Amino acid sequence: MQRKRKKTVAILVPLYNDSHRIPTFVAKVEEIQTKISKGIALKILFVDDGSADGPIKVAKKLKSKIPVCMIVLSRNFGKEAALTAGLDHFIGDGVILIDVDLQDPIELVPKLIDVWLTEDKEVVLARRSIKGGEQNFRRKTSRLYLKFLKQISGLDFPSDVGETRFMSAKVVREINRLRENQRFVRGLMTWVGFEPGFVDFERRESPEPSRFTKRKLISLALSGVFSFSLAPIRLITVLGVISLLISLCLALVLIVLRINDVVTLPGYSSTLFILLMFSSVQILSIGVIGEYLGRTFLEAKNRSIYVVSSKNEFRN
Repeated sequence: MQRKRKKTVAILVPLYNDSHRIPTFVAKVEEIQTKISKGIALKILFVDDGSADGPIKVAKKLKSKIPVCMIVLSRNFGKEAALTAGLDHFIGDGVILIDVDLQDPIELVPKLIDVWLTEDKEVVLARRSIKGGEQNFRRKTSRLYLKFLKQISGLDFPSDVGETRFMSAKVVREINRLRENQRFVRGLMTWVGFEPGFVDFERRESPEPSRFTKRKLISLALSGVFSFSLAPIRLITVLGVISLLISLCLALVLIVLRINDVVTLPGYSSTLFILLMFSSVQILSIGVIGEYLGRTFLEAKNRSIYVVSSKNEFRN
């Protein structure tokens, strides 16, 4: 009788100056391997996003019972590009995205796989029931942003869900067909659809500050808005119509005052206010159009999303 082939699930982990975390992460994966269904084989896929602390040297010294692969990018392209590189080079039946700091616990891996197998879901999301370690302001702004993004894009962005998730090979193939350079991976993963399953968990407090600075978070948020919605540029049209109506109303008031011989003093303040208001609308409009034109310019160059320096496999 022919033995049934094991399904392979890759754990995709982006790295950026995280060499000191690699041994602990691999050890944690080995610990939860006994909780994985017998029909599943795990492997770890690290993507080194231009780290300066030599993660490849650490990986070579590993004595892991689980196959480990490391893709090394030629420089730091950013987390979105690193995730894309991992999905492009992924081989198997499913992939789990998780960060190396384990703020989202490694115990999620068997739970995500179980939902995939029992509920036959192509996508399984890790949903945070408590966001330990995250500032209340950041949590609230994140939820408001996702609600706003959902409204303007028409996509269903679940609340309290990050990038930690399981995706089947079918879903990964669809995502890999989307080759835009300016990437918002979470948006792409939502855009391809598929009804998700959920695994709820309590998020651990991170002992280190987040590497996502306010500037990076704002940049990522803008990528989500401009990549998945035309609402900002349509807003310009609305502002233009409102400005036109205000102008017509002011013109009508002046005509009525002149007909009725109402003497008015020169309104320097009101004139200055009107000029500033319309100038601000014009500058805002140019800025929004510039965002779309700039992204079109970058996409037209058709440059690679990332460049791979090497691909290494370690087996013991």
